[in-house]
Amino acid sequence: MTVKILIKKLLRAIKRSLDPYLRKYLDTYFWRFRHYIRSDWKSGYLDSNSLNHPHRELLVDLVRSKPKFKSLLELGTGSGINLIKLSVYFSSIKYIGIDINQKAISKGMEYLEKNNISNIQLIADDIFTIKKMDSRSVDYVLTDAVLMYIEPNILPELLNEMLRVSRSGFIMFEQASSGGEYEDHWRHDYEKVLATLGGIKSYSLSEIPEQYWSDDWIKYGRIIEVEKIAK
Repeated sequence: MTVKILIKKLLRAIKRSLDPYLRKYLDTYFWRFRHYIRSDWKSGYLDSNSLNHPHRELLVDLVRSKPKFKSLLELGTGSGINLIKLSVYFSSIKYIGIDINQKAISKGMEYLEKNNISNIQLIADDIFTIKKMDSRSVDYVLTDAVLMYIEPNILPELLNEMLRVSRSGFIMFEQASSGGEYEDHWRHDYEKVLATLGGIKSYSLSEIPEQYWSDDWIKYGRIIEVEKIAK
């Protein structure tokens, strides 16, 4: 076992011991300052392997299956990699991405400028900044492996905000488990939480096929689609 792996195991053990007391703050700190903590912080943000990750094809297919719409907001966008992928196929949509990591947002903005992409706006801020957004100001809201770092006690509040700012609903790629569980991140019980929210016309949770992801995403990964009651 290499020194690098040993250090990762040690840091994970320390994090788990502190999680019961500082989980919310540790996760916020990690994602805000990830570029200082990990030398490979760019991995998963805007590299070619991540841009072409198979699950993004699922996202493209999902958007294609929806009636034509004009705007999409992604919470926890990183460097906007999902939005960049979508813009290749749906150039008429206006995209907004919010992420807490200023460095990741800056990298994304550099990419947009270099590639002359003008229909994506990236904002460095906490995802709860959507509280400041007008109701029904975007058509859809998207999350991708983001709510797994949100505490169960504040998840309903965030989902309600996502419903409020959207016209049609939201799409989520998250990990889920009946009853909810925590193992370095949350696998929320979305069936239970969504059933308590008002304004939802319908929702569905679909398993992610093996060819699109790996590891615990095969067992726990879900595509969650929520359709809002039209007004």
